[in-house]
Amino acid sequence: MVSKERQILTDFIELYHDFPCLWNSELDSYKNRNERNMAWELLADKLKELEPKASVATAKKKIEHLRTAFRREYRKVSCVYEILKNAKLANTSTKKVIQKLEADLGVDLSDKKKLIDELVMDYVNNLDSEEEQEDDDEEEHDEKDDKNDSDWGKSSPKKRKVEEKKKPATKAKKKKTGGGGGAKGSGYTRAYKLSPALAELMGAQEMPRHEVVKRVWEIIKVRNLYDPSNRRFVICDKDLLKVMGTSRFRAFGMMKYLKTHFLD
Repeated sequence: MVSKERQILTDFIELYHDFPCLWNSELDSYKNRNERNMAWELLADKLKELEPKASVATAKKKIEHLRTAFRREYRKVSCVYEILKNAKLANTSTKKVIQKLEADLGVDLSDKKKLIDELVMDYVNNLDSEEEQEDDDEEEHDEKDDKNDSDWGKSSPKKRKVEEKKKPATKAKKKKTGGGGGAKGSGYTRAYKLSPALAELMGAQEMPRHEVVKRVWEIIKVRNLYDPSNRRFVICDKDLLKVMGTSRFRAFGMMKYLKTHFLD
C-alpha cells in the first residue's frame, strides 16, 4: 500500500476511534443516534478518498474487515484495559503493563512501549471524562429532586432509604477524586514538572498528565473553543496557542501536543 493510501486508512481508523458511540455498546442508545449517524457519514467521506463511490454501508463493511484483519491488535487493547481495570494506577507503569501483557499473550512487546503508554493514558483520561459526566448527571438529578420535593415525599419509605444511603457515598467519591495537593504520587498518577508555557496555562508548576488533560478539556469547554464547523477540533485562543503550537487541533489528539511539556 502506498504511503498516501496508508495515511488515508490511518485517518479513517482514527476517526472511528474518535466516536465511542460506534464501538461502545453501552453508548448504543437513542440519545446517541444523531452522533452515530454523523460519525458514519464522516467515515464514509474519508473513505471516498480511497473509494470514490464509498457509502455509509461501505464504511461499515470496511470497519468489519479491519476488525477481522487486526483482531490480534484489538485483543491487545482489550487486554490493556482489563489489566488497568484491576490495577491501582498509582502503582502502575507502562513497564509493568507490558510485562503483564507479554506473560498473558506470549509475545514480545518491547517495541510497543509508546503505543501501550498512549493506550493507558487514553484509559486514564476516559476515567476522568466519565467521572465528570457522572457529576453532571448527579447535579441534574439533584435539581430535579429539588423541583419535585412533594413527589419525593409520596414515594415509598423503602425507596427513600435507598436514596438517602446513596447520597453520602456520592459525596465521599467526589472528595476522593478531587484534584490538588497531597502526595506527588507514582505510576500514572505521579506529578510531572511542567514547561513554563503549560505551567502558566495550568496555574501550577507540577501536575499529573491526566489532570492536565482534564484541565485543558475544561478550558476548551468554558472558553467555547470548539471549531463551529467541526466540533471534533479546537481553535486555540492566544493562551492555548502558546502550549499547542498550532492554531487548530483534534481534541482527542491533544496529548500529541502536550507530551513535550512534561519535563521529567
